[in-house]
Amino acid sequence: RVLNKVCVVTFPLGLAGVPALNDLVEIVSAICSFVFVITGGRGVDGLVHSDNVYCVPVKMRIESSIFNRVVAYALTQLEIGIRIIAVSRTVKTYVFSIGGELLLIPILCAKLRGRRVILMPGGNVPAIYRSKSSPFAFLTGWLCTVDFALADTIVVYGRHMINEFDGRIPEHKVVIASQHHI
Repeated sequence: RVLNKVCVVTFPLGLAGVPALNDLVEIVSAICSFVFVITGGRGVDGLVHSDNVYCVPVKMRIESSIFNRVVAYALTQLEIGIRIIAVSRTVKTYVFSIGGELLLIPILCAKLRGRRVILMPGGNVPAIYRSKSSPFAFLTGWLCTVDFALADTIVVYGRHMINEFDGRIPEHKVVIASQHHI
């Protein structure tokens, strides 16, 4: 085993995110002695467990009004941050995936504890919000920029992803993984 204990962090997931989370956890658990997984929603129910994988659940908050969605999002980030602090005694590396590039509060919690942060953006979230003319387009772009600056390593699945983020990704932090979650 290469690493001792690692924590994989995602935003609470829908059903579509479960296979990707399980693939990542399977790979990480093969090289680590112990893996915490901080997630919520379907990620908790769909996580495939093994002897060295432990799920730390986060409550899924669904709101309809814009104001309530913002408050619920902030509360979810606070809860994830609290979970990060709780496991930080033994965890030295945090891997943020599936919505992790927007988790400023949890990333700050990990960095304030002096831990290593690896970001694995699955796609260009700010571009998705812009294409939908979302009121959150600017915020998602800002969050990505700050979180990429805080990360120690950013894993992308091809060189094209660096350009897709409009200069938000510091190239000196990039590791290109030609295979998904490798």
